[in-house]
Amino acid sequence: MHTFFWMMVLFSPSDCFKKVLPLGPGIATMTTFAASVMLHGLNFQLGAVLLSLGFFAYAEHELRRKLSVMFDASLGSSRSTECRHTEWELPVALFNLGCGMLVVLNLAYLGVMFNQEGIMVSPAGYFPDGTFKLASVTSSALNM
Repeated sequence: MHTFFWMMVLFSPSDCFKKVLPLGPGIATMTTFAASVMLHGLNFQLGAVLLSLGFFAYAEHELRRKLSVMFDASLGSSRSTECRHTEWELPVALFNLGCGMLVVLNLAYLGVMFNQEGIMVSPAGYFPDGTFKLASVTSSALNM
């Protein structure tokens, strides 16, 4: 059996989330993604992407939760039958579509970190300075 499989059996991310959830959803989300980084071998490049995804997921969850309460609309990541405005109403559907498009943009931006042209690659993944350099070049290109 593969070592990764046994690590997943012993320390599943869903178990990690449930055990840490009493400390708060933000800590639980980031702990789960940090555990995933450790299970993937502490690769800096993959770790930066996974922790960014964890931060984006938590930020989107909080934004959706607060707006859902404020507008009494089904804006959360899961369907709600208690809200006055359902997910089939146009403003709610447009908001959910916009959030989906933002997720795709974030994933595409983070996918750029896997571009290997012109960056020194180590067996353990990108060096931190190479990843930061690639992120700054990509960020400046997007601001043009």
